[in-house]
Amino acid sequence: MNVQAILRKLRRELDWLTIVQLIVSLSIISIFLILPVLLLIANSFYSGGTITFKWFERVLTSREYISLEPLGGALFKVERTGAGVLLFIMEGYDYGIILNSILVALFVTLFASIIGLISAFIIARYDFPGKNIFRILILVPLLATPFVNAFVVGKVLGRQGVLNFILHNILGLPYTFIVGGLVGIVIIQALSFFPIIYLNMLSSLINIDPSMEEQAENLGARGFTLFRTITFPLSLPGLAAGATIVFIFSLEDLGAPIALKGAFADDLAGRVMSYRIYQNIISTQGGILKIDPTTYALSVIMLLFAAVGFVAIKKYVSLKTYAMLS
Repeated sequence: MNVQAILRKLRRELDWLTIVQLIVSLSIISIFLILPVLLLIANSFYSGGTITFKWFERVLTSREYISLEPLGGALFKVERTGAGVLLFIMEGYDYGIILNSILVALFVTLFASIIGLISAFIIARYDFPGKNIFRILILVPLLATPFVNAFVVGKVLGRQGVLNFILHNILGLPYTFIVGGLVGIVIIQALSFFPIIYLNMLSSLINIDPSMEEQAENLGARGFTLFRTITFPLSLPGLAAGATIVFIFSLEDLGAPIALKGAFADDLAGRVMSYRIYQNIISTQGGILKIDPTTYALSVIMLLFAAVGFVAIKKYVSLKTYAMLS
């Protein structure tokens, strides 16, 4: 096909309305997405007129960001106050800002996948009274932001929360349970993001050809064996799609760390990449040019982990073929 034929085809398919829409869309994407990302990458590699990796080296070699041994914290610890009250505290271990973020994102993806998978399977395969109400309630966490969910969790599991009110004022027990830090972030984000996996899994389960499960049942597959060999493998693309989104959202979420940082006064809640980037930016005096270059490097690292997580899960799903005959 020569150039004139291509031009004639473009003139035939592209009217003025389509051209205007393309220009507006590309302009918005370039100004608000591509240009900021390019500036972010440039500021992380550029220093004193030369290209350098020293900001990345400073981040990746510091124990503040990556530590294979815990720097502090505890998954579960017990303390006794002067009034004789036992404090049961869950906050998690501190492995550095980068490893903390990755571990939180992985655990959030795991727990959200379990909750979303079970919820989707119940809705797709069972009929029971109140099913429509249950279907609506599952989506409620998605309507609120992680910041709002963190506030609610703080009112339930905080030092002055509902749980401790029941223990102290109703049951008269000298115990106080406090959930915060990295554990609190995992709980809040898992409860906030599991509807994403639920929606993807529900779509996959509904679209599975019923004859596949019927044939497996005729061959003797029942219960968990049927789910493990037929239902789950065929719904895996939906799970992978939802898990990818949840992993990226968890890695970049800022609402939960901010809410927990204020609600529990817990330093571990701020030991994640998103909060450290936010903290460095708002504490900078003199505009964007005065921001510490390590902040740009940390932002690029977070963006890289999000991209790697997306590519890895997509690659895993593409290793198998998911096909049904109908």
